[in-house]
Amino acid sequence: MLDYDSSPRRHINIAIIYLMLGLTAILLASVFASPDFLGDERYWNKIAWLWAQGHPPYSVIGDNKLPGIFYMHLFSNWVLPGNPFFPRLIAVLLQLGGALAVYGITWRILDPRERLWCLAAYVAIIGTPSTDVGNGGTTEAFMHPFSALAFLLYSLRRGEKEDLRASAFAGLAMGMAICFRQSAATSLLALMCWPLLEHGLRRGWKESLAMLGAASVINGLIVLPILMQGTTIAQFLDAISTKTSVVPDSGRVLFVNWYVWQEWVLPLAFIGFMLCRRRETWPFLLWLAADCLAVNVTGNYFSHQFKQMVPSFAVCAGLAVASAFREKSPSTQYRMLMVLVTLFFILDAVLTVLNLNR
Repeated sequence: MLDYDSSPRRHINIAIIYLMLGLTAILLASVFASPDFLGDERYWNKIAWLWAQGHPPYSVIGDNKLPGIFYMHLFSNWVLPGNPFFPRLIAVLLQLGGALAVYGITWRILDPRERLWCLAAYVAIIGTPSTDVGNGGTTEAFMHPFSALAFLLYSLRRGEKEDLRASAFAGLAMGMAICFRQSAATSLLALMCWPLLEHGLRRGWKESLAMLGAASVINGLIVLPILMQGTTIAQFLDAISTKTSVVPDSGRVLFVNWYVWQEWVLPLAFIGFMLCRRRETWPFLLWLAADCLAVNVTGNYFSHQFKQMVPSFAVCAGLAVASAFREKSPSTQYRMLMVLVTLFFILDAVLTVLNLNR
């Protein structure tokens, strides 16, 4: 391996490229894992097909999702009719952008070398069975990159005069996340808490309100064409209400299945222990807590639902690991990261081949 100390920036760029190429391979494998529409994809594509025939969503077939995914399949049917690969490829592009957003979110807290841990955590969690790596076209795959983008946009603000503008753009991005799955509303609440934690209620409320307003506007603009085409407000509200959910028992709302969550307990405990005393990390901890709540809110557990946690978990995991290894030299950290990532890629490739041979 080349000497890290001689050109740190070059090595960091090599690591970013290496991680992004590995992530691209993992995501493309999920695109071509099935040549046919999977269960939810088939349903959304049928809704989009009916929409093109003059029957807008929720008027004939209801679904408890907001219409972002229907727009995606409507566009897909216009470009490549009946092809499941096109929307999945769009999801791949979004998630590659989400990975870069995760890398950039902590620029005020971590240096470029330490931020590699955030990017590596994103790649690792995307590639695990815990987040349904083989199901590339779920709503969460479209949703969570916009959530990451929202936090990135707010983190990039550079002065008091730009805070409201950054808040509005962050709200628009989070609004797009909600358009694909309304559980992202919990991420919006966490985002709205960031200015309050940083500036206090007296000044932060304006930014929080700007986020809420922007998210509401983008959702209104997404729903408005459907209402104008004949879907009634009653049909829309009835479709997205919890009674259309697959949850058979309303008593299971917020039920935590420890069997499902057991593999998350130790990483979450480590993250909480390492970051709870660092005030600058609280917005990200709150974001992770909100996403954990969102996964549990229906009482049902499908692996792809955990994709909502990918960016918040990756940011917090990267912060925690960087904090744990802060005493180690940059070159040592770089070597550790590259070895661990390489081992992960090898293991992921072996598991993928074994699954294909079943």
